[in-house]
Amino acid sequence: MAFTMDNRPKSLSKFKRTESVEFRLIFAAAFAVFLIAATVERMLPLGWLKRGQSRKSIIEQAKEAANTCAAYAFMG
Repeated sequence: MAFTMDNRPKSLSKFKRTESVEFRLIFAAAFAVFLIAATVERMLPLGWLKRGQSRKSIIEQAKEAANTCAAYAFMG
């Protein structure tokens, strides 16, 4: 039995909202950690960068890593 947005029980709606808040908190914490890591990585000598590797901005790199990390937190 599938529920539409209008017919969902209040408890399910509250559960989804709580899960959304938890995801955002985990994402924000992971983003801060990965932002620091991406900044440190950029301070390393360029010789360590693989040839032909394109570079994303620090923000894009941290956002991608945080999104991957936060998604793994909710698996299982």
